[in-house]
Amino acid sequence: MHMTDDLETKRKVYELIIRGDATQFSDPAFREELGYWIGQGVFGAPWLIAKIEQLAVTYMNMSKGQAKKDSEVLMSAPILAAISSEVNDRESQVKVGQVFERVCLAATILGICVQPMSQILEIPELKTEVGKLIPKSDVFPQHTFRLGYAEPEKEHTPRRPLEEVLV
Repeated sequence: MHMTDDLETKRKVYELIIRGDATQFSDPAFREELGYWIGQGVFGAPWLIAKIEQLAVTYMNMSKGQAKKDSEVLMSAPILAAISSEVNDRESQVKVGQVFERVCLAATILGICVQPMSQILEIPELKTEVGKLIPKSDVFPQHTFRLGYAEPEKEHTPRRPLEEVLV
């Protein structure tokens, strides 16, 4: 795991996030899938708001607004982190997920918030650029996230019943 508070690295990640948001939101299939999940209320919005957001995300390219929001959040984070693996296979990806889970639990105990930044790893050319920002060479970035203190949550995001998500 590599963690940094370097301002120049944050600026480079900021640029990658802008490119990632632009790429993803320019893809109608991405917007449709995201809109579907928003419309299902998985992010905790009331039914009517979720349906309005679903329409907006599905039919409007919101990349500039999302990039601005993502970049403000990124630049306010004290720490950026990446968990990498020496091998890029499914077993390593699962192990990285387990490490991230433990980081989240430890951070929660300390009152630190964690937010994943997945768009920069979901696009192959951006993932390569992220790899160049990690001091250790010959590793594969698998999970990026930011760490910091945030306002306490007023309520938790509702969880879906296990039967709805278990295949």
